[in-house]
Amino acid sequence: MPAPIYCSIYSKPCGLVADDYKKIITVESVSEYTLKSASFRNQPDDWYALGFLSRQNEDFRMITEHKGDTVTLLLPFENLSVGSELWLHTGCDRTIKTCQEKFSNHINFGGFPYIPTKNPFATGIE
Repeated sequence: MPAPIYCSIYSKPCGLVADDYKKIITVESVSEYTLKSASFRNQPDDWYALGFLSRQNEDFRMITEHKGDTVTLLLPFENLSVGSELWLHTGCDRTIKTCQEKFSNHINFGGFPYIPTKNPFATGIE
């Protein structure tokens, strides 16, 4: 049996190229799980959530939240200091709406957005 297709951002099934959504940022403040940079303010809140930061394509950290000039990381970077440069990659919440509106990539969406949430076997037919 073949493995199921799992479509995460920048994967082969997704088809987006990570470098097309990369931006180099400078760290202005660091406090374990949170980083500040003026570059984060260039996009609306949560634009970078579920994206990632890396040290030149090594030592990756997932962004769990983005608000204003601050992002929160799943795990902190070791030995990161003010003035460090990181590579920032846009995040995706894996909804068809985001896939369409943010990336114009809904043709490669790997989810099942139209499955009804109401189950007639559990709730009956009305």
